[in-house]
Amino acid sequence: MSFALIFFPHSRTSDVVPSPSVAQGAQTGDTTRVRWQGRNYKGKVLYTGPKEICEMKAQCVSADGELIEDVFDVSSVPADQAPRSEAQVEQSPSPSERELIMRITRIEEELSLVKNMVIQMSITLSSLAERSLRSEQMDREVLRRLPAKPAEGNIDYVYASAKEVAELRVLKESNKNHFVLAMEKLVYRDDPREMELPVDSRELTKDRVIFINRCLLKYYNVPESASEEVWRKAKDALNSRVRRLRKTVREEQAAQRAARPEDDIFDLNIYD
Repeated sequence: MSFALIFFPHSRTSDVVPSPSVAQGAQTGDTTRVRWQGRNYKGKVLYTGPKEICEMKAQCVSADGELIEDVFDVSSVPADQAPRSEAQVEQSPSPSERELIMRITRIEEELSLVKNMVIQMSITLSSLAERSLRSEQMDREVLRRLPAKPAEGNIDYVYASAKEVAELRVLKESNKNHFVLAMEKLVYRDDPREMELPVDSRELTKDRVIFINRCLLKYYNVPESASEEVWRKAKDALNSRVRRLRKTVREEQAAQRAARPEDDIFDLNIYD
């Protein structure tokens, strides 16, 4: 990046600023608008070049804003005036010094690029960390909402003993539907009216339905991949029995109404 040595008339001071802070098109010796410390000032451009040279020349600025240098310039010496002594002549930078200045300039430019890369990497890493945190929170929420998987073989034999269930398994052999129908009668033997409801409507005895489900899956060694399909077919068998029961009740009620037509107005069919 190039820099400029600027003299500020209002404060009679000089400073080195980046070239972009100087109005575009300004040349050495021009008085123009300069951006300095966040504000615009009127300043005189004394020199433009590498920052190190600008800072070195800043020590040679007079109170009137003139750049006083000891470098011998033949073009500035009148023809009838003898040149200064050799002690007064400042030697121009040697090739090695010029190479050093060029290297310093390149290093500054590369450091600026590295700084921008570090800033971009920091922003990217921050964004990735935020996304990872959101993903982790979502995973925890999904796991929290998943129903707890019962431990294999962990059945609380409240509604039937393990011996009774094992005997039904032997009796019904490989017929899973016959097994769950027999299990239903066993589990609901103290509350048979619940058997008049479809399986998914038994809110008050949902724990008994779960008991039947676990016994079916355990005693028939149903793999997890097939558990949903096996239970769906078992529920269809249970609900089919409910439909047959309701149909039988409706037919009996119809027969009773036919025998006593005068009582139809008082008859309430709870299964319709």
